[in-house]
Amino acid sequence: MLCLTHSFSFNGVAFQVFVLEKAGDVLPVHEHDFNHLTRCEAGEIEAFDEIGPIRQATPADAPIEFRAHRRHGIRALVDGARFINIFPA
Repeated sequence: MLCLTHSFSFNGVAFQVFVLEKAGDVLPVHEHDFNHLTRCEAGEIEAFDEIGPIRQATPADAPIEFRAHRRHGIRALVDGARFINIFPA
């Protein structure tokens, strides 16, 4: 199950923190009109699109950058994966 645990903004930047409870849980494929970052905060995640995997990430990795209109989703590779989306407020 996908859970939005926190949502807040500061100084023109919005933050949304999500937890994916079980490996295989997903934030479905979607797109935005703006660029944004996704940073893995716990566990391991995989960014993907309709074609397949884009990139995997752990807390040790740099954020994943998505350009405006780039279709993407996020999948948990382990139980309890947590990620934060960072975008213009």
